[in-house]
Amino acid sequence: MNKQFTFNSYFFSIGLIWLFHISGILGIIYGDTQWFIKATPLNLGLSFLLVLWQGKNTKNFLLVCLLFFVTGMGAEWLGVQYGLIFGDYTYGAMLGPKLDGVPWLIGANWVILVACTGRIAQELTQLLWVRAILGTALMLFLDVLIEPIAPFSIFGNLKVGLLPIKIILVGQLLHFLFNWFFTTRK
Repeated sequence: MNKQFTFNSYFFSIGLIWLFHISGILGIIYGDTQWFIKATPLNLGLSFLLVLWQGKNTKNFLLVCLLFFVTGMGAEWLGVQYGLIFGDYTYGAMLGPKLDGVPWLIGANWVILVACTGRIAQELTQLLWVRAILGTALMLFLDVLIEPIAPFSIFGNLKVGLLPIKIILVGQLLHFLFNWFFTTRK
């Protein structure tokens, strides 16, 4: 069964969010670093509101977003407090107010990433397991782009260097579970 792609406001919003994120990453690396770093909270805040607005008519969407927000904040909290899941790091002041060391915008970022990558995956395939893998791959792609700039822009303290494979695998497992849940829900 061939599914026809339809361009609508949801995909316009996802495209806009991806454009903002990729432009921000490239701007930090190659452009006016300080301006793009200072604009990151605005970018994340607007992207979060755009995702919530686009999903407002979808059954249980806000509840699913709350689940990703809380779980993402929890995973980051384990990292900040105990060095678990993603390694040993802290967040600097750039992302604004924090809950026990984790900026609120990080929870919003988890929602943004899962909603965008999951929705793209839903459109590209009907196979549920492929959706989850594709969404995870898209999140990994963004991680690869963000990793080189994170120590200098987002984090107050991140042990720079190659991440151990264990951290990468555990992080991708979490991404996979989020994408599986998002892309298979009705």
